[in-house]
Amino acid sequence: MLITVSLDIEPETGGYPLMMAMVLAADALREVFDSGETVSLLRSDTAAVLAPREPHLESRCDRVRSLVHRRIEGDPALHPVGPVRVREAPLPTDHATACAMLGSLD
Repeated sequence: MLITVSLDIEPETGGYPLMMAMVLAADALREVFDSGETVSLLRSDTAAVLAPREPHLESRCDRVRSLVHRRIEGDPALHPVGPVRVREAPLPTDHATACAMLGSLD
């Protein structure tokens, strides 16, 4: 499964708030998915992890959402950051379709 964490932030805000918020998101992903899963930055506002399907995947995603939200709320400089979106998507079986899927994520 591909798990993505996306953050909304006003384009004119950019800079420090976006970079710091994504560092916090990546840290939360590494904390929750700590069994050798691959964590990556897909875009400046979207991080992802490749994780196997397993019974507790939904609760792990909820934990990531909660951790990222709590960490962003804890830093007043990050308050321009909007809602945290965590999504699960099965990976396509072929390379071309997987690349198209990654390119279309919002």
